[in-house]
Amino acid sequence: ANTALGLSVYPLLLWGVPALHGRYLLALGIAQALSLCFAFTTYKAGVFRTRGNLLREFATFASFYLVNYAANWAALP
Repeated sequence: ANTALGLSVYPLLLWGVPALHGRYLLALGIAQALSLCFAFTTYKAGVFRTRGNLLREFATFASFYLVNYAANWAALP
């Protein structure tokens, strides 16, 4: 589910939201944020089932993807 959403949300935003036509970096940022939140939710609920500090867990989870997202932002233009 995470892979399907991650691969589909970016082109859907570019093609389906007229305000994002030509604004591919903005669409990428929105897609990354949506995908990150979805992945965190599914991993938390279905895999780890932790009950710790939500913000701390999200920050730790997001930091894992930081290098990947930065490389994507640098390579896309």
